[in-house]
Amino acid sequence: MSAPKVICVIGIYLLACEILEFMVVRKHAADTFPPKLGWRMLRWIFVALALAAIGQRFYGQKPEPGDAPIWVAFCLLFVGVIWPRTVLVGADGISSCATFGIRRRMIPWIDVGKVTSDWEEVQTRLGFRFLGTRIYVLSRDGSRIAHGIVQSRQAKFLDELRKHLPRETFAPGLYDWRPNAETKWDWSLRS
Repeated sequence: MSAPKVICVIGIYLLACEILEFMVVRKHAADTFPPKLGWRMLRWIFVALALAAIGQRFYGQKPEPGDAPIWVAFCLLFVGVIWPRTVLVGADGISSCATFGIRRRMIPWIDVGKVTSDWEEVQTRLGFRFLGTRIYVLSRDGSRIAHGIVQSRQAKFLDELRKHLPRETFAPGLYDWRPNAETKWDWSLRS
């Protein structure tokens, strides 16, 4: 297959995945905070690679001694389906779910006990490091929903929480904190 055809097939696959997730997950809440675009694309690539490996194993060639075990493909599929989560804010409460709406967790507004934040650092094996703030919504019974560096629009998320929760629910300083939604580039390092 030629390169333009491969690019078109990949683009159609990614678009179909985004449309499917929108129809299943994102249209059911007043405001949604899905993973950022790069994380979603990584998730869809994991799912595609895992499904291709599983399909090849069951319907394709016989496994050779150098091939990866089938459980690796199932683990890749599992990770692609459950992570990263989408956070949804609606009139009745806050919820989060994995891809296609599975593993849904909800905290009604009346059950929210505290909103806190913590510094988050995600280190990859390739040497990249992602830094940011993770916001936790904790219920009175101990369950929690997190909005971290993987999810989009943290400033808007805090604005939505402020609409539904009293000031006393937030950790000290968090209610008044306004993260900057715009990326700041440091041009002083350019040569």
